[in-house]
Amino acid sequence: MIAIVIAVCGRGHEIAQGEEKLSSFAPVTSVGRALRVLQVVNSSGPLRVGELALQTKLPKPTVVRLIDTLVALGFVQKETASKTYFVTQSVRSLSIGAERSEIIAEASRPALWRLTKSIKWPAAVATLDGCRVFVCATTRRHSKMALHYSSRQSHLSLTSHALGRAYLAFCSEEQREALVSELMKQDDGINSRYIERESILKMISHIRSNGYAERDRSIEPRGTSTIAVPVLHQTRAVASVGITYFTSAVTSHMAVSQHVPALQEVAARISDRIGTLGLL
Repeated sequence: MIAIVIAVCGRGHEIAQGEEKLSSFAPVTSVGRALRVLQVVNSSGPLRVGELALQTKLPKPTVVRLIDTLVALGFVQKETASKTYFVTQSVRSLSIGAERSEIIAEASRPALWRLTKSIKWPAAVATLDGCRVFVCATTRRHSKMALHYSSRQSHLSLTSHALGRAYLAFCSEEQREALVSELMKQDDGINSRYIERESILKMISHIRSNGYAERDRSIEPRGTSTIAVPVLHQTRAVASVGITYFTSAVTSHMAVSQHVPALQEVAARISDRIGTLGLL
């Protein structure tokens, strides 16, 4: 018996074959190839056709036919500008259910791409995951201004990183109180400067007053910095969006004056798309 597990955000994305083999007929090769393509897009996307061919070890013409079929069925979507492919929320029908982070990522990708194309700096969107934020979408691979490429699946501190700070400052009051209470119990070397309630609340007040958050300057890599704003849905933060830039090229003041308005516009677009698609 063949068991297939496909999950969003690259978690539980292995296609496994059990010990028993089908005795009445051989597996349908085209089905297996299509699922393999979907699995790779799901775990590593957005990807171009060439990248898909390399990772699946399938000929490009075969990948094109399979990916076009997945697009037609609604499981994959193409980002025309970057010529890359990524999974849609329809993947939820193949698993227990889509995670919130992938839903936000789907709503964010078009706006993120346009932002990076315009300002060149890499952009990212993050959602809450426990007492940290999870980077669910990023344009690092498509920005020549990125310090280095890193996996889009990374977790950041709520009190030290801009994406985390922006979320914490603008989430619902009830959620913020619960998060602050939990953060006070932690000391992982990153949050240690903010384990006192007064320090956390002072930081939150400052961010809410400014309307944006910046990364703690003591956080590596020190050659870059990040600014972020909340993505609001029905007056509460459901995510945060930010850009990372080289501090040798742009001062903090310049970054704020030049890019915060653009980030707020992108956040509004993401929020509108969430509402239009009924994703949350």
